[in-house]
Amino acid sequence: PNLSTCFKVPQEIRRLIDTTDAIEGFNRQLRKVTRAKSVFPTDDSLLKMLYPAMMDITKKWTGRRQD
Repeated sequence: PNLSTCFKVPQEIRRLIDTTDAIEGFNRQLRKVTRAKSVFPTDDSLLKMLYPAMMDITKKWTGRRQD
């Protein structure tokens, strides 16, 4: 019954839900990287840690989306 409720949602809204899930997954992977170190002395030090992590995460994106 829960799954059938999901399919009753219009297609356009389901696409938004899928997009939100992808963004949440990306943020979750970034939090994994920053969890080990809770304090960063500067914003640049945080960026220097996140940039390589973002490059690694985006390399794994292989799926194609329609539209």
